[in-house]
Amino acid sequence: MFSVLIKERLYINELVLGTAFGVLMGPYVLDAFDPRSWGTDTTLITREVTRIVLVTGLFAIGVELPKSYMAKHGKSLILMIVPTMVIGWAIVSGLSTWKFAWVRPLTGRTSAAVWLVSKAVFFLVPRNRSLSHS
Repeated sequence: MFSVLIKERLYINELVLGTAFGVLMGPYVLDAFDPRSWGTDTTLITREVTRIVLVTGLFAIGVELPKSYMAKHGKSLILMIVPTMVIGWAIVSGLSTWKFAWVRPLTGRTSAAVWLVSKAVFFLVPRNRSLSHS
């Protein structure tokens, strides 16, 4: 809420404001926030901090939406988000299966699951439909 006040008065976007605040609070200026002292497993630390930031951002977006928005646009959001998530998951799992198949050979069940998902995605993806709503 404080960032909105600064953003509206100084016309600075949130990315610049957040980066400046992070540098100011970090170990090189005020030393109030030193992530290097949290441990040596940087992957775990990065993943957990990313989760917190993502949840906070999504919560802020949800709070800013008007109550009637989901009732009015819920169906179109679901029609856009669900196929996008399924297709993205299928692409990532397919590429990771192809890339790392030499590391650990796929079992029969795993390869069958990847094949079924790829076929399901192929048949669920809408083709030759106009995106314009006349």
